[in-house]
Amino acid sequence: DSPRYSSGLTTLHNIFGFITETHMLKPYKQRVDATYDYLWSMLEFCASNSQQIKQSRIQQKNAIVLNDNYPVDWEIDKYDLRAMKFNGYEYAYKPSEVSGKDRLYYDRSKPITKDMFYIHRMVETKRRNKPAYYVLKQGFLDVADRLKWNGVELHPLKKDTTIEVTSIRIVNYKTVDKPYEKHYLHNNSLAIRDTTSTTFYAGDYLIPTGTENDRLLVELLEPEGPDSYFNWNFFDAILQQKEGFSAYVFEDKAAELLKNDSLLKKKFEDTKREILKNHEDWSANEQLYWIYQQSPYYEKEHNVLPVFRIE
Repeated sequence: DSPRYSSGLTTLHNIFGFITETHMLKPYKQRVDATYDYLWSMLEFCASNSQQIKQSRIQQKNAIVLNDNYPVDWEIDKYDLRAMKFNGYEYAYKPSEVSGKDRLYYDRSKPITKDMFYIHRMVETKRRNKPAYYVLKQGFLDVADRLKWNGVELHPLKKDTTIEVTSIRIVNYKTVDKPYEKHYLHNNSLAIRDTTSTTFYAGDYLIPTGTENDRLLVELLEPEGPDSYFNWNFFDAILQQKEGFSAYVFEDKAAELLKNDSLLKKKFEDTKREILKNHEDWSANEQLYWIYQQSPYYEKEHNVLPVFRIE
């Protein structure tokens, strides 16, 4: 499970996680008794196997520390199937007493056993390397607090420092139409990474890796993870461009940029030809904006995560 679920979060903390799914249609007493019996069984098992459980967790923590990269996303392996017997009841349809239309029901007088297939395995689809350190810019308090709650050590810089880092720029993402747990989640996030020299300020956070929390850090801070902090909207401020240009002012500056930079001019002309192949027009304002994006005046923080990597 991904980190949004309790069993997924326990995994990132190297803890065995279980969820008791007592079905809502069962009588209340049965559900309580089943949960109670489960807890007793678990306590007995843990008491009898405590040394093996502790040893297994130690081995997992050590493996996390030693690994250089981790999977951040998964999908169901549709081709690895296991045959199983499934006990149930025949189903049928009858007129609804509410709507008059056909409704599904199960006939408990007709128990059946069916041969079915169980899809039991997930395969990784994305993997990310861990850096030596992450750097989190101050001001994103919700992120800093959550990392601390999860046992991650954050070390505030004591003075302004310029560091060569890997920046992470979001180039594409999708957003759901309806809220989920008070969030409009992003998905299918795509980022590019560039090496750059960046000045950080006193109070920005240095986050070392090489601990049992490494996999947790990678899944939460790398934007491609399905439950990354980016996908949960904690960095949405970077997606809003706050600076721009006035066309009548930038016209002369754009012409000067093209005149003084032959490579930029060639790239501009190539881009224009490519766009006009598929479109009737490329408006003057769109052309100016393209040049603005390539210029030193473009807002450097736009779409750039406030999370950087020191490799």
